[in-house]
Amino acid sequence: MPGRITRWLSFRPLHGPVGAFRACALLTPTEIQQALRVAMKPGVKQTTSTSSQCQWDSQDESKAVGVSVSVTTYDDALFRTLASAKQAVPVSGLGEAA
Repeated sequence: MPGRITRWLSFRPLHGPVGAFRACALLTPTEIQQALRVAMKPGVKQTTSTSSQCQWDSQDESKAVGVSVSVTTYDDALFRTLASAKQAVPVSGLGEAA
């Protein structure tokens, strides 16, 4: 997907079920707008027993901008596969590995 930037982060374990984590509380539409200079809709929560996700989309659908946060049970093989993707961008100073 052109213009897509993927960042994979790894943090210390959460206490309690991952599905109970509030992924939409990690960012606000205002914070995303400040970073991307695009007005965003409120986040939409998507949760399973093993993951908590939030998706924000641009208010102007012609801009086709989306931001997604996924909090999931750590899987080393999956992390290494996703982190090695062509479009994955390393992030320094955040998490244990990013």
